[in-house]
Amino acid sequence: MPNPHPPPDDFRAEDPDQPLEDDAENLLSESEVVRRLDRLWRDDPSPPASPLPNLDGKQIGRYSIERVIGYGGFGVVYKARDHQLHRDVALKIPRPEVLLDRDKRYRFELEAQTAARLDHPAIVPVYEADVDGTPPYLASAYCPGLNLAEWLGWEAVRVAPQEAVALMETLADAIHYAHTQGVIHRDLKPSNIMLSPLDNRHPAPAAPLEHSSADGPKPLALSQYRPRLTDFGLARLTQAGLADTRSSMILGTPLYMSPEQAECQPDDVGPTTDIFALGAILYHLLTGVPPFAADSYPAVLARLGADTPDPIYLYRPDVDKDLQTICMKCLQKSPKDRYQSAVDLADDLRRYQSGDAIVARPANAIQRLQRWSVHRARVSSACAAIIVISCVKISIAFIGLLMISVLGEVPPESSEFSEVLAAHLLVTTPLDLFLIWAAQRQSRRRLPAALYWVAFAITYGFCLMTFCAACRLVPSPAWFQRMPGARTLVFTAISLLFAAQTIAWYLADWPRIDTQGNDRRRRWTKQAMLALPAIMLACIIATLAALPGAMRPAGPEESSLLEQIDPPANPQDDSRGAAVDPRLVGPS
Repeated sequence: MPNPHPPPDDFRAEDPDQPLEDDAENLLSESEVVRRLDRLWRDDPSPPASPLPNLDGKQIGRYSIERVIGYGGFGVVYKARDHQLHRDVALKIPRPEVLLDRDKRYRFELEAQTAARLDHPAIVPVYEADVDGTPPYLASAYCPGLNLAEWLGWEAVRVAPQEAVALMETLADAIHYAHTQGVIHRDLKPSNIMLSPLDNRHPAPAAPLEHSSADGPKPLALSQYRPRLTDFGLARLTQAGLADTRSSMILGTPLYMSPEQAECQPDDVGPTTDIFALGAILYHLLTGVPPFAADSYPAVLARLGADTPDPIYLYRPDVDKDLQTICMKCLQKSPKDRYQSAVDLADDLRRYQSGDAIVARPANAIQRLQRWSVHRARVSSACAAIIVISCVKISIAFIGLLMISVLGEVPPESSEFSEVLAAHLLVTTPLDLFLIWAAQRQSRRRLPAALYWVAFAITYGFCLMTFCAACRLVPSPAWFQRMPGARTLVFTAISLLFAAQTIAWYLADWPRIDTQGNDRRRRWTKQAMLALPAIMLACIIATLAALPGAMRPAGPEESSLLEQIDPPANPQDDSRGAAVDPRLVGPS
């Protein structure tokens, strides 16, 4: 059946039966993610473009269908009457095209298997499933009322923090129960949270888009509803493992999807994936908008991969800092930085409600820097910085040499000019061109690991060498020997540029990004290597303060750094050639 909201042609697969495979770079572009989302499972709550068979009044099994009450990701939900047990039920029937798709039919069967394992007050129970019938169906409890998405559409004001906490505590307990049964929901969102009035006498309002009169029933306060989770159609049984590739695809709703789902990292999808979605729902309740809201799928996924949610206090200054901390801990990019179980989240919410100290704590500056550095967006930014710095070094080298030759008070001699020009043409410029090429390849993840380490070693080594030249610990070109102030200034600036490139290469390390910085041996090795440039930069600052800064010519016997710090003991042997009055020296 055609999709009512087809994506652009560029996002569609030429062969819809072609299996999904990672591209050569193991990366998913935004358009690729959108294409896969469209191919796999459109989570479209709107009616299908083609009319469904009219089942009103029809009999399916022992159920008599009354009316349509909703549209799921791939099924239609009817209100039906069980005449045998005299109760209303929600009857979910797959759309006709689902029955022709092996993977989608499998998910319908998986939903039946999953629901059979769950028995919790905050989870909508499934009474019966017939996956081989004509048509197949799932019969679950009928929940009169709104879902949370509809309630949020009705309410113009934001949710009171205490009401949001009470709701999320109930949901966290339900999700923890599902996790203990080996079920990961993977598609938690407001439209999958049914709100049943605690007082059954209260009439259910129409959905916001359907009501046309202000005289109809209004929704109750959130505290007067009992939340119940539904729609486990995207759930994964943990026993299935990764051998079942159909459980490893990109599935979920982007507005509440975790980064590991968006980046197609099935190894990381687990209980913390649902915790991220719970945090996204809590954020929506407190602020009125999802944490990564945007105008399109690509924009949402781009924000999810690169941005952090806006602080809650920007929307709600009245929200307590502890509650903000709980919410933001759920929304951490790395699964290891979130609550490790839903019961931990529920316990912290209970501590908050009772006024006790919560376990979650805001990230300190070092933790925030570390989390910022492991985003995939940092690689492209770091590679761009490497390219810009190399271009700056090449430009400054030749422009500076030309300006010194034409405008300098002490222009270099022809031999000195040839020496510096040869160093630029034969050494520094080819190396910078190599760094530019390597950074371009690294940004596309096409640079071999060996060449990455070569580039890192080049910038690291030249950072050390230019620092030593600035401190006059290694020889430098003859003109700089005659101009000690210029030597200190030029080589200090070059050392700073190489140090910046060294840090950029550290940030552009794909294995570090893939492991979220969890490879301790690799992390400690590179951080130890980076500590030396950091110490060097501090020494540079100290050196600049200690050394004379005047850029004046020096004699052929210019003193070294050690001589400036420790002058000759005998003034009469002063190597600078100045005459010393013996009367000032005194008797020996």
